[in-house]
Amino acid sequence: MIMDREQLTAGAFAESIDVAQATISHILSSRNNPSTEVILKLHKRYNDINLEWLLTGKGNMSNNSPSTEDGGFDYPLFADNPENLSNETSASENRKEIALETAQKLPREIESKIEEIVSRLIREIGIKNGPVNMDMILSKENEPYIVDVGARMGGNAITSHIVPHSKGIDHVGNIIKLAMGEKDIDLEPKFDRCIATRILDLDEGIIKELPDFKKYMDDNVIEICFEKSVGDKIEKYISDAQRCGLIIVKGTDIEKTKKKALEVRNRINRDIVREW
Repeated sequence: MIMDREQLTAGAFAESIDVAQATISHILSSRNNPSTEVILKLHKRYNDINLEWLLTGKGNMSNNSPSTEDGGFDYPLFADNPENLSNETSASENRKEIALETAQKLPREIESKIEEIVSRLIREIGIKNGPVNMDMILSKENEPYIVDVGARMGGNAITSHIVPHSKGIDHVGNIIKLAMGEKDIDLEPKFDRCIATRILDLDEGIIKELPDFKKYMDDNVIEICFEKSVGDKIEKYISDAQRCGLIIVKGTDIEKTKKKALEVRNRINRDIVREW
C-alpha cells in the first residue's frame, strides 16, 4: 500500500528506507515478516504512517486520517532534521558528544508527554522484559522527538553510574534480577542529585608520562576512567573513538557540577607529559 501510494518499485522503496532489496522482496512474498528495525526505518522515512497500523494492523494507515479507534501516534515521533529543532548546526559542522548531565527539571506537562510516548512505544514494539534506552530531543516548541530506541542499557556510564548516583536506583542490579526472573524490582528514587560526566577529549601527542589520577579524586569526583597507557597516541577528538576516558562528578548544583568536571578534565590534560 505504501509502495503504491508513493509509486515506488521494490528496489526504490528499499533504498528509500535504507534496507536491502532482498529484505523487501522476502516481506512481499510472505517469506519473512518485517522486523522491528525495518518498521522503525519505514516509519522514520514515512512518518505520516500510523505506527500502530504498521505494528499491529489496527487503526488507520495514515496519521492524517480520522480514527475511530483509540491508540496510535498522531504526530511524527522520529526526528529527521526537522527545521524547528533547537541547537541546529550546519551540515558541515561536526557534532561531538563531550559531556552528559542529569536532566533539567522540565514542566510537568512535558514530562507527562514524554512518559506517555516512551510507555506507548515500548508497548507497540513489544518489549516486555529488560532495559530500554531511548534518546530524545525537544524542539523549540518543546515537542519531543525520538532519535533512537533500543532494547539495551544506556551507555557512557548512564546505567552503571549516572542512574544510581543521581537517583539511588541500582539499575544494573534490577536488570540482572529481571534476567533471572525475580520480581522484587526497585525503581523508586531515593534522592535527587546532580551528575555530570565529561569525556576526556585531550590535546594530541604520544603519552610519555601519566599523572597519579588519585590526586584528582575528592568527595564529588566519583570516578576517573582513563583508557590510554604510556606510549599510546592521543588523537584529535572527533568522535567517541578518540576519547581517552571519562570523568564522573556528583553535586547539588548542576552548573557547579559541570564546572567541576571540566576543571578536572583540564588538570588532567595539563598534567599529562607528551612527546610529538
